[in-house]
Amino acid sequence: MNVRLTAKKTAEPKPGVVNADFADVPKGALDLYKKAVELAKLGDHKGAIEQLRLATAEHPAFMLAFNELGIQYLRLNELEKADESLLAALKIQPEAYTPLMNRGIVLFQMKRFAEAEPVLRNALKVKDQSAVGHYFLGQSLANLGRFDEAEKELVSAVSLGGDEMKEAHRLLAIIYNVKGDKKRAVAALETYLRLVPKTPDAEQLRQVILQLKGVAAPAPATSSNIKPSP
Repeated sequence: MNVRLTAKKTAEPKPGVVNADFADVPKGALDLYKKAVELAKLGDHKGAIEQLRLATAEHPAFMLAFNELGIQYLRLNELEKADESLLAALKIQPEAYTPLMNRGIVLFQMKRFAEAEPVLRNALKVKDQSAVGHYFLGQSLANLGRFDEAEKELVSAVSLGGDEMKEAHRLLAIIYNVKGDKKRAVAALETYLRLVPKTPDAEQLRQVILQLKGVAAPAPATSSNIKPSP
């Protein structure tokens, strides 16, 4: 089977903002933050970063600005800078869910799976009902070869996130196949293809399903085996 343990942009959590978090933020820093958010919505991530750096310089305890800075660097694939920004946010609020989750995702993207695991687990201690958290923890565990634990997390992700967690079905199919459970591997792949019918390797996955079912794949059409319709 084609093993593809990759994160999808659609699975990235959006930054959560609670009004109470702005209570002690000076107006100047808050205005810079708001401008950064608007620039980010327009796709100007570099412009957003510039405003956020000004905001954190004016108010060094601005946790949400450091968190948003991490997100903007992540979207530019500047992962080291994203990690630095999220660590700064966590230095201010060590148990804040959003920067914990975002840092877990960044570490996953950096393929630092062993480091991502405890960060994601800490995020889930704060918000256990996070489908995204269970999904990325499952992916990290799968990449570490801990398939039983990965299966548990991915099943939780599907249970909590429903069809939004479509990539979890693909990963579950890989895990079930590794365990020799062909029936569940087939079911997971069929669910995945139902949710993502236009995936680039759809035909390849259909062939995998046939192989798992023990059904011979149809022979390719040639001039010798094509017969005209009666």
